[in-house]
Amino acid sequence: MKKYDDVHINIVLEMINRRMKIIKKEIKFLNNIILKEAKIYYIYMILGLLLGIADPFIEIYGTKWLVDEIASVNRSNKEIVRIVLFIILSEFFVELLSKIISNAKGICVDKFNRRIRLMINDTSMYLKYEDTENPVILDKQKAAVDGYFKVGVSGIFEYVSNVISSAILIPTMTYIVFRYSFFVLLLVIIDVIVSVIINGKNIKLNYSFFEKSIPTQRAYDYFTHKIVSQQYGKVIRLYGAGEFFLNKNDNFAKKIIALSQNNTKSIWKYNKLESLISYCILGGQYAIATYYIVKKKISIGTFSSLLITITSLNSSIKGIFNSIQSLNYNFDILNNTIEYLDEVRIDKKESIERKVSQYDIEFRHVWFKYPNTQEYILRDVNVKILPGECVAIVGKNGAGKTTFIKLLCKFYEVNKGEILINGKNINEYENSEYVQLLAVVFQDFKIFAFSAYENICFSSDCTKINNVYEACIKSGINEKFDKLDTGLNTKLYKMFDENGIELSGGEAQKVAIARALYKNAPIVILDEPTAALDPISEAELFEKINEMTDGKTAIYISHRLSSCKFCDKIIVFDQGKIVDQGTHKELMRNKYGIYYDMYKIQSEYYQ
Repeated sequence: MKKYDDVHINIVLEMINRRMKIIKKEIKFLNNIILKEAKIYYIYMILGLLLGIADPFIEIYGTKWLVDEIASVNRSNKEIVRIVLFIILSEFFVELLSKIISNAKGICVDKFNRRIRLMINDTSMYLKYEDTENPVILDKQKAAVDGYFKVGVSGIFEYVSNVISSAILIPTMTYIVFRYSFFVLLLVIIDVIVSVIINGKNIKLNYSFFEKSIPTQRAYDYFTHKIVSQQYGKVIRLYGAGEFFLNKNDNFAKKIIALSQNNTKSIWKYNKLESLISYCILGGQYAIATYYIVKKKISIGTFSSLLITITSLNSSIKGIFNSIQSLNYNFDILNNTIEYLDEVRIDKKESIERKVSQYDIEFRHVWFKYPNTQEYILRDVNVKILPGECVAIVGKNGAGKTTFIKLLCKFYEVNKGEILINGKNINEYENSEYVQLLAVVFQDFKIFAFSAYENICFSSDCTKINNVYEACIKSGINEKFDKLDTGLNTKLYKMFDENGIELSGGEAQKVAIARALYKNAPIVILDEPTAALDPISEAELFEKINEMTDGKTAIYISHRLSSCKFCDKIIVFDQGKIVDQGTHKELMRNKYGIYYDMYKIQSEYYQ
């Protein structure tokens, strides 16, 4: 039996120890935020704490003095006026200072919130790419944001302040009440026990609601964003999908409301019980106090102050226990934020020696399937791309071409095999350095509501203008901005500037290509680089392509096989495998090959 008890004790102690470590970590986290952003917050907290302690004593003793003076046989009107003025002025200054401090703390909290938002965004930016479409991770992200902004710095330290102020007030108030009646104090204790039990149940209900609502809230946010998004606005309007999106949005809103209503009903059920018990106990306390004044055991002033003290004592004891419970709940909520911020660990790995165009790429027995799927998209892919080679990747839709590029970009990790750069696995290199090797333009490239200059170099540093303009000349987009008064400083789109310009699909693609060229990376990857270009622009681009990628390793994905003639090597994909590779002439000799068939079919359309 003793061993059995010891085991249970150890389990409990271990749970407490783990809990304390989490709490310590969260307090340290919040403390670091406060020290970095606004140390003065602690001073405001202390001042607010002192005012919170002073306020009930002003009310208790001020009321007693006033009532005793009014009831006194030798009452003095001047003294009554002085007491009234003292109470009014004291309460006024306490209220005024409290509001000033509250506003000052609000400014500090805004700084804390901005810092946390940046930290969450920073973590989101460096998540593994595959995690950006993982529902589990996205739920964690949503819980991290909602968790912090539901709790925040104030959600922890304000409750700590409440615990401290209540702990200071309780002994004095307990003494005052106990002096007159032990039974009143006993009723206070019963009231507190009931309140703690019910508040504990309410907190569990709230946390359950928080967890259950996260996926639904994320879905609601998704549809809300798409409804107001310019990017998706064309499709929604042209296909008359507005009602569909609104209905989807409304359905998720109804689900959230239903969850909230069920939670509120459950809480209200417990709160009604607490209120009933609490008011019965309060009635008993007042009855006892009334009995003492009827029996003339206390003065009218003492009676008044005793009623206030009883109410304040009830509130303070409930406050201290409820604050501790709420702190525990808030620590649980805030832990979602801390865990998410710990989600990304950027390990220091081997640095890449930067020598322009000195990078060979090798896929060695690579197999890959997307997360949570069963079918392999790439199957035993083996290929080597030499430094400075110009390579085209071709194949039918769904053959695995874009997936090949995504793996090279480290968006996903291979399931089997390995990808090597200069003979070393790409996972051995530090991400921040590895991505500097790659300049990529995907089919679904994005142009942002910045200036053209900022879209290309992602910087407001004007000293880079020559390099940016040179990249624009190579991509052919310079002619567009040369005609505009503000040149490359022209804002794109009208989201933030009514004078912003709209780009055609071809112009936007040229900006994306200029972005890739400006980066001046040794490996250039273009996924359908001419998809949005007209035939003349396409011909001009291919004339410049060798100049643009001179000395670099260049990889193209293209459905227009005529563009592959200038490449050193063409890699043909089919059903996730490399089925052929060679120059254009070599592949055209194989009249039974996929490349030959595709080229002949396309040639017929151009005749």
